[in-house]
Amino acid sequence: MGRRGAVVVLLGALLATLVGLSAARQRADDQVETAKRFERFPLYWVGERFEKWDLKHVDVPGPYGFATLIYGDCKVEDPDGFFGPEGGSCPPPLSIQISPLCFHLDVVAQAPIWKRRSIRGAPVGSSDSAPVLFTRGAQVKVYRGQGSDPGLALRALRALRSLNTIPPVIGSSGRIPAADARVLTGAWPCRDSRPGRVVIDENAGLYRGVGIGASAAAVRRRLGDRDFARPNEGWSPGSSRFSEIGGPNVLHIPCRQRPGRPSRVRVLRYDGASFVLCRGRVFALMVTEKHARTQAGLAIGDDLEMARTLYPGLRCGQAPSGDLGHYPYCVGRMQPRRSLWFGQDPIASITVSTTRFPGVR
Repeated sequence: MGRRGAVVVLLGALLATLVGLSAARQRADDQVETAKRFERFPLYWVGERFEKWDLKHVDVPGPYGFATLIYGDCKVEDPDGFFGPEGGSCPPPLSIQISPLCFHLDVVAQAPIWKRRSIRGAPVGSSDSAPVLFTRGAQVKVYRGQGSDPGLALRALRALRSLNTIPPVIGSSGRIPAADARVLTGAWPCRDSRPGRVVIDENAGLYRGVGIGASAAAVRRRLGDRDFARPNEGWSPGSSRFSEIGGPNVLHIPCRQRPGRPSRVRVLRYDGASFVLCRGRVFALMVTEKHARTQAGLAIGDDLEMARTLYPGLRCGQAPSGDLGHYPYCVGRMQPRRSLWFGQDPIASITVSTTRFPGVR
């Protein structure tokens, strides 16, 4: 083969390699986009590249599985051909495995090392000789493999950030909301990561990643375009009747209404949630979507007794209703600007507000 022919062969091989790399990169990008839309439990990663390794593969699970992210490549060492023409397998430099918090938690949290080791405020245990971080919504286990050093797994855990928008949403620095120690020890039942459920972050006041403090435009971008509700439509989600879902019969409004002026309160209503805005910002939201649950693990459809167990200090009673007579509720204040209302028994609605709910007998 002449020099010209050799150059053509080399260029062809180079072009094939570049095409293959481009296709692999596109597959990884598509997998990342799929993971960003995943809604069963929170997913975490360390970006498209960590240290010297690129993200190569993202596997999004079924309802009861776990997600896997693989960084870097490894080479199968099989000089004797023991594994045959197909070769064997090898551990990639970095693998991150995310599962719901409750996934085999009694086994994973059995080693007590998590009681004395933490990263960014979240406890770190050990399972299968790999560190596993217990966030408020998931287990994050990190394996290191070929070409890595012993400290890689812990460095990756320190750099975790959210891949999807299921709470708790975290950045690459700052505190990571931790799993409750009572859940890790088995003193409390693990209920806050049941697969297939929509998460309500009662601390931040969010539903599906949007809520307290958001503008109407932000809510619409997240949940879809909606006109503001008319004054006679009320603020219960969808077509549900307010008393049937046990909504708060009184809600304090943070913006003052001027006499003779149009109301400054606006409502965006969706099938499973509604948002109440004042001065263009959400200050309260009500959720009725089936099986939606809070970070503490309380779900639509649970009994009010479970609410009292998960939120000690709730005040419960009977709220007056014109068409039903009365309906049961529980109410409490979580922090200076977060009030919770659980209506009906079994619970049919969960409301989060920045303002206090007035006492109801």
